[in-house]
Amino acid sequence: MPSFKSNIIEVCIFSIVKKSTKYLLLRRSKSEKIYPDTWQIISGRIEKNETALQASLREMIEETSLRPKKFWVCPHSNVFLNPIKNEIHATSVFVAEVSDGINPKLSAEHYQFKWCSFAEAKKLLVWPGQINVIKISNDYIVKRGETSRWAEIPISTYKKFLKG
Repeated sequence: MPSFKSNIIEVCIFSIVKKSTKYLLLRRSKSEKIYPDTWQIISGRIEKNETALQASLREMIEETSLRPKKFWVCPHSNVFLNPIKNEIHATSVFVAEVSDGINPKLSAEHYQFKWCSFAEAKKLLVWPGQINVIKISNDYIVKRGETSRWAEIPISTYKKFLKG
């Protein structure tokens, strides 16, 4: 029987540009061992003694140097099977709004970024789960519905984790 793991986070970053929503996609370095040269949203592992919230902010800053203007827990988790390790993984997903006009400073893990519409992101992303993250983020967070209000994480909760 597969074991269950929940030690991965994902962060969907968006910005409002001239009343249009743009999502940040990152292209993994060609030298990366796992999924080289693929487009993705931020993903990473939760380190020992770290919460999912702390990991999401750390990964966001490490991979892009961007800091959230607003931050939400996404009403969605991605679930996938790693058949090699016989593990079922469930990811914790977060959504971050950043200010317009600020581009990321990429870590060595990625070599390219693109601000995309949902339609563009859907064409570039490899994993259906990440496409769903962007769609759910758009429908329930970006459009500022009731879910957005309840899922928002107050800055006072995470301000201490924002380095720099």
